Amino acid sequence: MKNKNHPPNNKNHPLNNKTESYKPGRNDPCLCGSGKKYKNCCLSKKETVNLSNYRYNRYLEIRQSATIKVFDLGIEKLKLEAPESAYYLFDFLLFHPDKKNKIRNEQEFEDFVRDTSLLLYTHGYPIFEMDFDDDNYGKNIETDEFGFDFINTEDVYDNYLWKYCLKNYPDRFTDEEKRFLESLNQSVNGFFKVLSINDKNGIDNFSTGNYPVVEVEDIFTKKHYSIIDKQLSEGVVKHDIISGLLAPYEMDAEQNSARLTDLYVMEGSPPILYPPLDEPLLLEMVKEYCRIYRKEYKILFDKKVDYSKILKDFPVIIYLVSVHYFYHIISRPLPKLVNYDKEEMIMSTSAYKVIDREEVKMKLIKLNDIRIVEETKKQIVFSWSNEKNTILGTIFLKEKSLAFETNSLERLERFKKKIQKLPLEFQKTDYTYINDLLSQSSKNKLKTAEAKKAEKKEKLEIPEAELEKFALKWWEDYYNDWVNTKIPAIGNIAPLEAVKTKEGRKKVEALINDYENKNLHASNKEGNGINIQKYFNPDELRKRLL
Repeated sequence: MKNKNHPPNNKNHPLNNKTESYKPGRNDPCLCGSGKKYKNCCLSKKETVNLSNYRYNRYLEIRQSATIKVFDLGIEKLKLEAPESAYYLFDFLLFHPDKKNKIRNEQEFEDFVRDTSLLLYTHGYPIFEMDFDDDNYGKNIETDEFGFDFINTEDVYDNYLWKYCLKNYPDRFTDEEKRFLESLNQSVNGFFKVLSINDKNGIDNFSTGNYPVVEVEDIFTKKHYSIIDKQLSEGVVKHDIISGLLAPYEMDAEQNSARLTDLYVMEGSPPILYPPLDEPLLLEMVKEYCRIYRKEYKILFDKKVDYSKILKDFPVIIYLVSVHYFYHIISRPLPKLVNYDKEEMIMSTSAYKVIDREEVKMKLIKLNDIRIVEETKKQIVFSWSNEKNTILGTIFLKEKSLAFETNSLERLERFKKKIQKLPLEFQKTDYTYINDLLSQSSKNKLKTAEAKKAEKKEKLEIPEAELEKFALKWWEDYYNDWVNTKIPAIGNIAPLEAVKTKEGRKKVEALINDYENKNLHASNKEGNGINIQKYFNPDELRKRLL
């Protein structure tokens, strides 16, 4: 039966997010997306600018409407259900997720699988795995464990929903929609590293238009591609790794056949960015899934391994890897934060009942490494330190109570032994695990509107010239110290020492790329407010090392 939950005209359709095309009036919003009125924007500019932007916006509508029709044809003609693609991903993962025991946020994982499976449904789900009765397909289908017809391997190439719909129901698509779907035959499938993002004020590869262009490199072939996608460019930064299908962008939608250009659009991209430091892990996952499919369908491939061809023939691998990787990062333990003694940081507060405050005070003073740092009528504050003057804990003594705060269980146990002869009656200890704090919802950390406003006002009082002068000096000292600091991620040696070997140089470069990547993401998220972070320049580290 047809799935009635997602009719084509339902505004809640999972793929329905298109806008209507129209010829703007003078006072209508401009088609280029500037937010200005048409008469104050592209109407007064060269026609080439207006036409270029209009064609791109029109192209977005065409690809969206074509995808929606493919989605609905799968439900209507093949009786497919959207959740089936999610089950398929779970069936063919190289592991069986143990959600109850490992995943920190089960709902987040389920949301990711749902969003990824909707994209897989259209672009890579093996539809011939399911039994269906369709007059346009005139034979009984036998499938192997991967869901492909193992009698006729040629069916592998037509085993995806968009191809099936284009071949058997061409009358359901407009000429423009058919040209878009046909362009997917020339797509480049794989994983791509972001090299740069050229906006309208920089290098403009979009003819005379004004949309950003994302330059990427295929992590296997090292070939470069230019992606025009305003949504993509808003979310990625340099060194991110993205995945999906690069479909050739057809600038002239009025031609009878697709006119391929050097520009591409990203289709079917799973909702995830792979960080640069995880590239080795990502490559390992991709190669392992490719190996399995290549072994199963060795008749389709040459002896020489061509990962691009495997990903082209089996785009499902892209989605399997994304779910596998996302499960990996959401299930791996958070890094343990430790104090100077390499003990896991667990904030604790122990409460004791005091019988005689003066007696407790005098006995505390006599204990080694405990001294008074503040004394009032209401409270005496003691500091417990070691021989290196590292503060191990703080003691708050009041008239009838004593509280001890420390940041590790080991230090807490040492303190208990230290005071076991004091006239105190233990009541309770409250623990706060640092990793629990890190994994809590960020809503608890949000500042109030008033606090943000006050903070912004305070920042604005700092002259930019003075801030820049301070920041550049601060970062200069940081660069010089960093290259001589032992870093665990590169073998617990200093970067200056590590770059003396080829492998060490590679690790240092990856680490600097990761710093740059995180800094760019932070800038996009928080804006370029007045702070010293915006003056960080990773090239200064590179100049000192590479």
